[in-house]
Amino acid sequence: NLYLLIEIYYDLNCQDIPEFFEEHMEQGFGIILKYLNYNNKLLEPVDDLDEDEDDSEITILIKCKCSIQELLYLYSSKYCDVFGPLIGKFVETTWELLSSMKPLSKNDLLVCNSMEFLSSVARINEFSPIFNNENGHLNLLLEKIILPNLMLHQSDIELFEDDPIEFVRRDLEGSDIDTRRRACTDFLKVLKRKNLVELTQISVSLITNFLNLYKQDPVHNWKYKDLAIYFYLAIAVEGQVISFGCVETNAYVDVLEFFKENIAIDLSEFDSKINPIILVDAIKYIYVFRNQVGKENIKTILPFLATFLTNDNYVVYTYSAVTLERILSMRESRTSNKFIFEKQDLVGAAEPLITNLFKLILKDSSKPEKLAENEFLMKSIYKICSIAQDSLNVFSNIVLKQLIEILTLIKSNPSNPRFTHYTFEAIGINIKNQLADKSNINKIIETIMPSILNFLADDITEFIPYSFQLLSFIVENTPDNVSLSVQIAQLSQPLLTPSVWELRGNIPATTRFLVSLLKKDPTIYSDIQPILGLFQKLINSKKLFYHGFEILEALLVKVNTDVMSPYLKSILGLILGRLQNKDMIFIKRFIVFIAQIVLYKSNDFNFVVQWFDSLQQDGVLKGVFNNIILANVDKLNNLFEKKIALSGLLTFVLKSNMLLEKHPDLVKNGLDTLLPCIAKQVHGTGSQTTSAPAIDLDTVEEISTFGSAYSKLITISKNPIDDPLPFVKLENNSTNNFGNFINTELLQPNSNLLKQLGSTFSNNELQYQINL
Repeated sequence: NLYLLIEIYYDLNCQDIPEFFEEHMEQGFGIILKYLNYNNKLLEPVDDLDEDEDDSEITILIKCKCSIQELLYLYSSKYCDVFGPLIGKFVETTWELLSSMKPLSKNDLLVCNSMEFLSSVARINEFSPIFNNENGHLNLLLEKIILPNLMLHQSDIELFEDDPIEFVRRDLEGSDIDTRRRACTDFLKVLKRKNLVELTQISVSLITNFLNLYKQDPVHNWKYKDLAIYFYLAIAVEGQVISFGCVETNAYVDVLEFFKENIAIDLSEFDSKINPIILVDAIKYIYVFRNQVGKENIKTILPFLATFLTNDNYVVYTYSAVTLERILSMRESRTSNKFIFEKQDLVGAAEPLITNLFKLILKDSSKPEKLAENEFLMKSIYKICSIAQDSLNVFSNIVLKQLIEILTLIKSNPSNPRFTHYTFEAIGINIKNQLADKSNINKIIETIMPSILNFLADDITEFIPYSFQLLSFIVENTPDNVSLSVQIAQLSQPLLTPSVWELRGNIPATTRFLVSLLKKDPTIYSDIQPILGLFQKLINSKKLFYHGFEILEALLVKVNTDVMSPYLKSILGLILGRLQNKDMIFIKRFIVFIAQIVLYKSNDFNFVVQWFDSLQQDGVLKGVFNNIILANVDKLNNLFEKKIALSGLLTFVLKSNMLLEKHPDLVKNGLDTLLPCIAKQVHGTGSQTTSAPAIDLDTVEEISTFGSAYSKLITISKNPIDDPLPFVKLENNSTNNFGNFINTELLQPNSNLLKQLGSTFSNNELQYQINL
């Protein structure tokens, strides 16, 4: 009953303090304080004195105290102005509670909640002096509360031994949120912000003592070195991003010196008698401080990491794989595309590394779920292949065959979505590497197609979106003088089956595959009506219309005009119907689509005018062009899309004779709107966004879905909006930049027309050329 009352009291205070509670706060929290101090041996199991006993069951008294600490955190963080006079008593009681807590796993949540309350108090400037060292408080806090809870406990060791993959995930992915070590680390972060210098001095002294204890008896005192390294990480790390490692360190410690004195020896002279947890600590140190250790030191470490991939301990070889992958992912800066390690750094090393990783993955292939358990190993294979590129040569096809075999082994139960994703990423990068030489296309098809066809035939829903992405990439990279593979071509008709398009997760990949087939060989479909049915379904969808435009663009550009003509009027009617909804996202994509069509149909700049005229309705083109296209073109924020839109629309108004003859006012309106937009864009005053330059798998949307959910393969990704002007660069310092293209290809050749039209636009045009 007491536990429920505290929970209800917490709920009633979440939004605001009820007036009655505020008026009777001392009385209410007097009762709370009483039960925070309360102990009753009759409520404790008799085996509590033995740390080795099963102690996982949380008693009702512990539950009550956990709820009390949550309530204290709420009040200290949200209602400090009224709760302030009572904070001191609760800090003192919490301190005593933590000091007397036994190292039992059932107490973990209470320790975490208590630390969270102390952290919230330490953040308040008025109360942070409580944790200063004027009266030796900081020393006592570290020795009595922080360090005992940072020490590795029996439950941690059991997790390391009995469930090693969970141990790794907790440590690397932040799922250790309810552990003592995480709570202590978070508390130390707050303390560092308030008293960095003194805290660092005391901590370094304590760390030195622990390291000396370890050196006296490494076999039996290994826990002290584990504590020292973990404590040092908590003190030294100031800012950390998982993808990039530690980006900022405590100015009062020397991370590189600590590495040379205490870490390097464990990596280079590892003794089998030493506990493997110490080796994991050393590897983790490299993982965290890879930016500070530097490339030259890391190059000396890489051979040891490679050796650890042959270690029998699950956590040791997994940490080695993770650290290796993160090292190879290091970039020159957080916004750079350039990796620190390049393919020449892996010459002679990539093949044995990949071989060892495959051995670890296939170590236990008795069950699909066991084989696919450790996604970290597969991610490391992907990264090595990504950096090694074409230096793998013939070995790349061996890797490809092994990856396909792994997929075949797990297809009956693809239980780990991340493992599946990284396997397909690894396949993608190996195909990409081999296609550096286009003559490898048939060899690749022979290697993967039998298995891909089986996956599709067996309807392995987890594999289908990935399979279509691989097929699309192969078709897109088939040389013009090479015919479409018969094995791939046979999928063209099954692709149009409605069931293939029923699952939303399939649609981006199936769209890409369909478009790639149309662009490679538009005659592959003798009847385009089923494709138009797909277009109609997609264009009417609020979320999938993008893919409808992709299909329509391929049809209009690649399929013979005579084949398309009977359907153009109804197609335009569908689009105009959607435009009436005034969906800005749809409008922006429509603007880019029209520009694409103009640029791709360079042999018929009048196509758009004729298309709209086919409706036989006066004013449709005028209304769409003025009120939708010109009114919104400057709202395009993506620089890539804006380049296409402005180039295509200006081409349209300057080169369409039919537009000038029938709608001269649209030409004038177009120039009045487009030229200022172009000038603004060239001179860098327009709003613009581009894709993130540094793509990393850790920045991709979380891969955690079972079934047919779409996850883009980064290694073989493609912009869903094709670029009709790939030779026109977005950078102003490029020879073929956007501004030069507009000036030399469109404005100068049409200068007479510009002068004839006159009006306000000519000043804009003249000013634009002068500034350029």
